[in-house]
Amino acid sequence: MMEPPNLWATSSLWILTGLCFLGTFVWRAIGIAISTKINPDGKWFQWLNCIAYAMLAGLIARILTSPIGILATTPIMDRALAMAAGLVIFIMLGRDVFAATLIAFSVMLILTAARSLGWLF
Repeated sequence: MMEPPNLWATSSLWILTGLCFLGTFVWRAIGIAISTKINPDGKWFQWLNCIAYAMLAGLIARILTSPIGILATTPIMDRALAMAAGLVIFIMLGRDVFAATLIAFSVMLILTAARSLGWLF
């Protein structure tokens, strides 16, 4: 016999989802409200931009060197080649993030397929 669903657990998840939405929405609203007062050429904005790029670089380095999940089953050389291909396209096409991501993904997909077919060791 099946047990009835736990309504408290279900409603708790909806409450948690709503609170997460509100928390995100509040910070976005604050960002919109103060965005007109921020000078994009100012030193503070440039400093924050550098921090954002440093955090992104750290995340990419961590994914490359210490991945988790299914990415951990891929050789580090494949991850490095995909990242290098994406970086080259990013620079060549004038900082086109979409093209760089598409190329990096494609290189990773091709290398993974080639390994699974036995074309690479």
